[in-house]
Amino acid sequence: METRGTKSRKENMSGGGHSNPRRNSMEWGGKQPDISTVILQELREFKKNFKLEIREEQKALRGEIREDMISQTETLSRKIDLINKDISEIKKEVKSTVKKTVDLEKKFMKLEKQQTYEEALIQIQEKRHRDKAIKIRGLEESENENLEERLLPPLAKFLDVSLEMLESQTDKIFRVSSKIAKEKGLPRDIVLCFTSTRLKERCIQRNYKENLVIQGSQISIFKDLSLQTIKQRQQYKPLTALLQKKNINYRWSNPEGITCWFNNKRIRVNSLEKAKEFQKNLLLQEQQEYDTDQEVSSEEGEISGKDLHSDTEREHSFDNLDPSKENPEGAFGKAKELGK
Repeated sequence: METRGTKSRKENMSGGGHSNPRRNSMEWGGKQPDISTVILQELREFKKNFKLEIREEQKALRGEIREDMISQTETLSRKIDLINKDISEIKKEVKSTVKKTVDLEKKFMKLEKQQTYEEALIQIQEKRHRDKAIKIRGLEESENENLEERLLPPLAKFLDVSLEMLESQTDKIFRVSSKIAKEKGLPRDIVLCFTSTRLKERCIQRNYKENLVIQGSQISIFKDLSLQTIKQRQQYKPLTALLQKKNINYRWSNPEGITCWFNNKRIRVNSLEKAKEFQKNLLLQEQQEYDTDQEVSSEEGEISGKDLHSDTEREHSFDNLDPSKENPEGAFGKAKELGK
């Protein structure tokens, strides 16, 4: 950076103007001065003036640097103020966004609860509807069929009730589409809805004892379960298979799980975690029973072996006491000797 002091010093050195002009012979009192003394004096004066110029230049440079720093500081301050202002606006926007998000979450939770409640109501209504219905499988389809005329008379005979009574207790009857039935070319299932659960339970119980036959076709009767319930019960299949193997009676619980009697206690399993734990306990008990049976069998084997060994020793001792082995003639030979 070139200051004013630098410029003046350059001008002096270039000869544009000298602050200490060379003295003439008159200033020295008419005597010719020594050249070395003159040069030394001029160097001292030049050094003095140079120091003054350097100080002025440093002072001017410090002033310029100070002004630049003040200017830059002011610029930075303005930028920082703008950034702080932007940050403040962003904070306000974030706060507003958070508030809107919280409000939306509350509305969403409210809608979710309402939807869950409505779904629960639908499931309850569907369950009430299915609790009064049975599913009939195996009846061949015919064109323009009248299911009431084809199904109700043989079903009334199967249940030992009058046809009029069965018709009055029937709410509706229809076929349901099935992907499996369509792929395999099987007749679609029939859903028969009663007005109460009494006839439904009677149909299920009667079907356990004997099969319903309509027009030469064997008909199967099932409970009308939803797809969700079927999938849910399939998850309990390992436990139910083990209960059947151990001849433990059980029944399905609503909305989920099973109930059974085990070790004179009523056991309710209403989650998959409890099902796995109960199954583990049953397997552990089965293993313990197996180990006990093995120990009993081993002990019985040892006892029977000891008895057999003792019997063998007894026979051996009796053989040693047998006189017939000591005398080739045996007891009859001794009898002859006594007779003599």
